[in-house]
Parts: sequence; structure tokens; C-alpha cells
Amino acid sequence: MLSFHSDRVNIEHTTQASSSLVERFGLFIIIVLGEIITAVVSGSSSVKLSNRVAALCFLGILIAIGIWWLYYDFISHRKPKRGSSNHIIWYYLHLPLTIGITGVGASILYIIKHVNEYASSIVYYLFSSSMAVIVFCIAILLKVLDEHSETSKYLNNNTNGLLVIACIYFGLMFTKINTVLLLAISVLLLFVPILSSMLKNYLNITKTN
Repeated sequence: MLSFHSDRVNIEHTTQASSSLVERFGLFIIIVLGEIITAVVSGSSSVKLSNRVAALCFLGILIAIGIWWLYYDFISHRKPKRGSSNHIIWYYLHLPLTIGITGVGASILYIIKHVNEYASSIVYYLFSSSMAVIVFCIAILLKVLDEHSETSKYLNNNTNGLLVIACIYFGLMFTKINTVLLLAISVLLLFVPILSSMLKNYLNITKTN
């Protein structure tokens, strides 16, 4: 019985996330987000500049900013709750999150490079599913983060909204709308929870003052 208890204590100890590890995960997300910026630059340099290309590049940059803002406003610099299960979820959800960001970068690169061609269904599947995975991972990460912070109350209230947005992204997989419109809708969906959290934070500060 004592051995089982000591093993459990060891597991709890080895799965704790330190402040430096949380910071390194955040830096890693920044590096991966650079793939989207690189995709926009690489795609725009390989085609003739036009209004459509400029619009796609602008929306691509906004998507990168939106993902960065969503992650750093909601997830970054916040440790997971105590308990090995929360820490394991926090660790491993960053894998599909980074895969999703890479998928967004790859799909945006293809969309810009083939701006004058009809986008195939695979592009819609890759882009929309990647966006859905990103938002879904952020929503679940919110549930396992430490609740003892000043911003946790209004941030955790966004979880259900993020899950709804993830479902909408999955729905976009089966649409055949214009690629500019697809990216524009994606930007709008990304900034809804961001603006909502900013408003809630402002109201919270106003009440305390």
C-alpha cells in the first residue's frame, strides 16, 4: 500500500509543469505560427500580385494573428491544474494543436499559389479541419488550466463558445465557397471569442473599480 502511494506521488511529481516548461511551449507555438507567415510570403512571391492575392495574404496574416492571440490570451503562461491527468492532457494536446497550425499554413500556401485555379475538396478539408482542431484543442486546454488566476473566470466561460466555433469549422469542410470568403469567415470566427474575452475583461475591471 505504501509502495503504491509512493509511486503515485512520483507520478504526480514528474508530471508537474514548471513555469519554464510553460514558457517553452509558448515559444514553440510562436515558431510553428511562423509557418503560416512563411506560407503567405512564399505563396505571394510565386504569383503575380493582384487584388485577390492581396486579400488572401491579408486574411492569412489575420488568421496567424488570431490563432496567436487566442492561444496567448487564453492558454499561455497558465499552468495546468494539479493532477497527473490534467498535466498529461495539457502536454499531449499541444501536439494536435501544432499539427493543426501546420495544416493551416500548408493549405494557405496552396490557396495563394493556385489563386487562379478552382480549389479542390482536399484543400477545404485540410484548412477547415485544421482550424477546427486548433480551436477544439484550445477549448479543452482551457478546462485543464489552473483556475486560481485573475482571468480564469471570464476565460473559462469561453469554452462552450469555442466548441461551437470548432463545429462550424468542421461544417466549412463540406462547403464550396470562394476561398477569399472561406478565409474571411475563418478570421471572423477566430476574433469572436477574442473580442468577447476583451469585453468581459473590461466589464470585470470596471466592476472592481
